[in-house]
Amino acid sequence: MRRQQQRSLGQKPASRTREQPLDGGQIASAVRPLRVLLVEDDFLIRCTTAAMLENLGHTVAEAANSTEALKLLDDRRFNVLPATSWPLKP
Repeated sequence: MRRQQQRSLGQKPASRTREQPLDGGQIASAVRPLRVLLVEDDFLIRCTTAAMLENLGHTVAEAANSTEALKLLDDRRFNVLPATSWPLKP
């Protein structure tokens, strides 16, 4: 399975020798940058999650509620969207 993942990321599969675990920097460089829509009403969780994603090289647009998220969706395109339901708030 790891060989398939490496091939899909355009990497040369490692030889059959014992592999060393990847560190955070290697993981970040192995994944292409994504445009992420982050919808979270809790300010601290939203900021922490955004910082983590940005440290991995992704672009993050933040929304505090579904209304803000829908406005962002009108203006921009994203690779990753939340997989939760958004209750509409006036």
